[in-house]
Amino acid sequence: MNTSPPSDKLCKHHDMTAPVSPQEVLTTAFEPSQLQSEAEAFTISAEMGVDFYSDVSVLYNLTSDFCGKKTEEVATMDILIHRLDAHVRDEDALRDIEKVRNMYHGMLHVYVYLYRVHWHHFVQLDMSGHLTLCWKRLMAFAAEYRVLDASVLHKVYDFIMSIIEH
Repeated sequence: MNTSPPSDKLCKHHDMTAPVSPQEVLTTAFEPSQLQSEAEAFTISAEMGVDFYSDVSVLYNLTSDFCGKKTEEVATMDILIHRLDAHVRDEDALRDIEKVRNMYHGMLHVYVYLYRVHWHHFVQLDMSGHLTLCWKRLMAFAAEYRVLDASVLHKVYDFIMSIIEH
């Protein structure tokens, strides 16, 4: 799976003779620092989950313009989006690791739906790149911060790549 963030590290420019403290090194946006505790990584995962939800909800809401009739699948996705929305607004849910993981699982379900049902719409609107960028950001973050099991991420990646490649 090639969803890791860019390997180029961003570093502050230092005088090569001056010692560099570990706190001065900047990493890529999604790379957990060795200095982070599990609790800090979890807090970042919860905060980023809110941002990722914002991306997926905008993309999902865009699809309502192409949906003619409301099928059972669309109704199910609407319920999922409403549940995700409730999670990101609930401070207590964002403090519970399992609820945060469920939120990430839910967002993956929405992306699978968007690709499976609406990929051709995103291509026609010339927005397929944006959809893919948002999805890959979520996947990279979930992999780097180990929010979700790697086997789940691999299955989702393989499924979505099979749609993109057709």
